Amino acid sequence: MVKLLQFLLSADKSVDVCVFNITSSDLADMLIDLRSRKIKVRVVTDATELTGTQVPKLLNNGVPVRSELNCGNLMHHKFAVVDNEMVATGSFNWTQQAIIGNCENIMITNHKLSVDKYQCEFERLWKKFEPLVLQQSDV
Repeated sequence: MVKLLQFLLSADKSVDVCVFNITSSDLADMLIDLRSRKIKVRVVTDATELTGTQVPKLLNNGVPVRSELNCGNLMHHKFAVVDNEMVATGSFNWTQQAIIGNCENIMITNHKLSVDKYQCEFERLWKKFEPLVLQQSDV
């Protein structure tokens, strides 16, 4: 978790996050903090269930979040790209359970071909998916 937070903090321009679920308040707070420092932050997630997630908090704090609505398939990626120069990827879910209990892994690399592939996938999903909008029931 510390390495992931340090990775996110290294951003100068942008952070693109593509994860199945975000329940970790620490990671959500980090994204909100980055946005407040004028870092471009975008999140793609699976929106089959927003209850108990940090998505409403992100939206309330101006972080754009997109998801494929009304789809039977899961968006199950787990990666983040910083400044289009580094990528963090692995089994690590951005959840409290992953932090405190699961056996998870995460790899951070600046390998250009790898970063480019992940950034391309993020951009593809960002264009394909719909922006999430807070409903009164989500607040």
